[in-house]
Amino acid sequence: MSSTENESAHSQHAVDAPKTSHPKEVSSQDYQHDLAAAAIRYGLKGWKVLPCEWRAGKYAKAPLIHNGFKAASCDPAVIAHWWRLYPNALIGVAVPPGVIVIDIDPRHGGRLDDVLALCDWDMVRTRATYSGRDDGGVHLWFTTTLSNVAQSNLLDADGKRLEGVDVKPGGSGYVIAAPSLHPETGKPYRANSQKIQPLPAGLIARLPFKHEATNSLLNSGFSLLSARHTRSKLLGGLIDGMARQVEGNRNSYLFWAACRMLEAEQAGLKIDLDELAEAAAMAGLSGREIFATLRSARQQIVRR
Repeated sequence: MSSTENESAHSQHAVDAPKTSHPKEVSSQDYQHDLAAAAIRYGLKGWKVLPCEWRAGKYAKAPLIHNGFKAASCDPAVIAHWWRLYPNALIGVAVPPGVIVIDIDPRHGGRLDDVLALCDWDMVRTRATYSGRDDGGVHLWFTTTLSNVAQSNLLDADGKRLEGVDVKPGGSGYVIAAPSLHPETGKPYRANSQKIQPLPAGLIARLPFKHEATNSLLNSGFSLLSARHTRSKLLGGLIDGMARQVEGNRNSYLFWAACRMLEAEQAGLKIDLDELAEAAAMAGLSGREIFATLRSARQQIVRR
């Protein structure tokens, strides 16, 4: 294959691969220096970092500092001190507010293709960090205005949990960053050079939200409850959640809730979106915004 053909084939990947697939050969001492320098660079860019266990075993990737990711810092002096204590430590990056990481782990059944199938986009051009396990594991980074996302599995088109695909909302935890060496393989985590993009609408519709009764119902299957009880519980949870949304979350939540209600309709329940629209109006959305969002949700469900 010519270099031009190779570049063309590469461009068809759903997520841009890292530009450097074969890191340069460095001594152990040089690599320790690189890890410390990389951790400090993250901190200088405003990313809070923490040192994590580099040795394989029960505590691999666990925080090496008290209070874990909650004690992560972007202070260069603090970071330099940590890496003097633990020069081989993996670099953990705390997921900040306004960001969501989709963690795809093939060991538990996670597949990138399953996530991309839920997106409207043919290509997802966002920041990605590839696991040093070298098994297809990847972290996809997205920006979002949502603040009530639960730390749980992404949901598939049937509303069931996608095994091996975890959602890490801002403030809920940390992920391992490049160029950390994987505890089991000794290979580095790698990152592409893309900027973090907004969360696609197709993934917003599949997020787990912090509305326990609603999510429990959706994940249990509609056939387990009577139609009347199911409809009452579903509508109550979604409409109550809509009425409590604040500016910045309202459109995203309306889209998500409408998708859930339309799925229930497909499952045979009698659903009226007017009640949801009224709750959205009470939350402060205009009629035009409500109409456009509900129309997008219906188009999203029909396309499946």
